[in-house]
Amino acid sequence: MVVVDPDDTVGPDDFEPEALEPGGFESGALESGALESGALGSDAVEASQRRAQIRRLRNIMLIVLAALVVVGGVIAGPTGWHVFQQRNTKVSAPDEAAGLQRDNGDNAQATAGYIRDAVATAVNLSGSVGAVYWDGSNRDRSILFTGGGARLWSPADQLGSAFKVITDDTGGVRDVRTVPAGALGGVMQCGTTTTDDTDITVCGWADYGSLAVALFPSRGIDESAKLMLEMRTATEHRS
Repeated sequence: MVVVDPDDTVGPDDFEPEALEPGGFESGALESGALESGALGSDAVEASQRRAQIRRLRNIMLIVLAALVVVGGVIAGPTGWHVFQQRNTKVSAPDEAAGLQRDNGDNAQATAGYIRDAVATAVNLSGSVGAVYWDGSNRDRSILFTGGGARLWSPADQLGSAFKVITDDTGGVRDVRTVPAGALGGVMQCGTTTTDDTDITVCGWADYGSLAVALFPSRGIDESAKLMLEMRTATEHRS
């Protein structure tokens, strides 16, 4: 039988808790780790939000770009197709056109060259020609004709530019009106200019591949428009 001495009994005051060894779980370290974990989570959320915003902006830009392409196709598509179809158009000056014959005299050729050069200052024509046509009996009614191939995106505007250089010292062509352009399409217009106090009818056509202008002395607009349409049939060629 073992007898315990009361003096050897361990009391509450004699107990000292052991210190935590290094590497143990401390409350400060736990709290610090939690904060760091929270910070990393916040960065990941922000990065994800930025990526989502970039994707949205990219999608919006793609939609806008697609819309612009569609609108541009609607506007420019038909024009581009006509330009392509008429890209090899040529204008000639045959010996006969609209029931008239070509005047190859020196004065006629000089006058035709003047008109051709004037129009060339307004419109860049390729293979341009100039000629004078008459009925063989009355040169006072001779028709001055010039034209050539061209790649025109706005035929009506280019024809207007050509009209402005015709006798520009007397105001160009006035009272311009649209007349039938015939099977070749495009635009055809006629108006009036004045030279030496004499009114002269001016007619012209323009499409996406050619342009021509002619002066019709001593003829009204209706007669001149009919002759111009016949001359166009004889002089404009598409390949």
